Amino acid sequence: AGTVERDGACVAAADPLICGQGTMARDGACVPAAEPLICGPGTVEREGACAPADLHWVALPFPAGTEITVSQGHFGYFSHAGQTAYAVDFPTAEGSPVVAARGGTVQAVKADSNQGCAEPRCASLGNFIQIDHGDGTFGSYYHLRQGGALVAPGDVVCAGQPIGFTGNTGFTSGPHLHFAVLDPRGYSHPVRFQGLANESGGVLHAGRTYVSNTAAPAACDQAPAWSDCPADLFGHLGVQLQPGVPCSVGPAGQAVALRGQVTAPGRRLLIAQYDLARGAFNYRCEAPGPGGWFDTELRFFDQAFTYLVLAAAGPGPDCAAVQGWDTSPYVRLE
Repeated sequence: AGTVERDGACVAAADPLICGQGTMARDGACVPAAEPLICGPGTVEREGACAPADLHWVALPFPAGTEITVSQGHFGYFSHAGQTAYAVDFPTAEGSPVVAARGGTVQAVKADSNQGCAEPRCASLGNFIQIDHGDGTFGSYYHLRQGGALVAPGDVVCAGQPIGFTGNTGFTSGPHLHFAVLDPRGYSHPVRFQGLANESGGVLHAGRTYVSNTAAPAACDQAPAWSDCPADLFGHLGVQLQPGVPCSVGPAGQAVALRGQVTAPGRRLLIAQYDLARGAFNYRCEAPGPGGWFDTELRFFDQAFTYLVLAAAGPGPDCAAVQGWDTSPYVRLE
């Protein structure tokens, strides 16, 4: 009793290894049991930790191996307030390569300026690339050098792909890259950087130096994907949208379906589109059906950009919006 045959001889039978709670048998020893990470509501697994699901995670916008310092992060005193509160500034030597922090389709490019200064009056002189991520967010890369764009509107790019070179154009006190993730109205959103989930929750800190691990893609075969307007984009103006309203690129000279609901009782739908040739908004007023529901068309003009606002309008004959707006999404026409 207590023995087993092995290789023609009787040897002592090994008792089964019994491991305690939270451990498992492996190679004759008890080791910690690997359990799947379970994240709570509103969180997702990110690099072995639970992180908020509504944050935008991106790669560092520089080639792998690049040492880069942060000069101004979120809510930086010098210029990161209001719309730009969640931007990040990376000082660089002029002409340093920039890569896409996240894949998408190039929506807009400016690369013809060679001017800049450390005053807000120079803001419109900055060269930039804006990439539509296809989910209502846009990667914004500012202060590029003159001719410093390697991509054009409509190009599809993948994370890590070279897109341009840093510069010193626009509102800037020295060569750097200003990076942000924007919503359709141009407001920056909280952004987190891959590889730093366990160190700082993905947040970059001013004054620290980081080494990029953003590798170039082996191939980039994703299809173009333009963003629709989020359902609640004009909710503060009393309008909710159904899917299908372009918020990035629209068909020039054509019309698309415009469906949704005016949520303010007794109000009409005001459709405002900016005509660059006239330098003014074109207004159209429509009465919604029962319950405030509307099913109409959004007509695009033939200029390069048109700015779009949908608002609940008062009952008066002038169809005036009850509240004005300080910014609006622009739609590139093609």
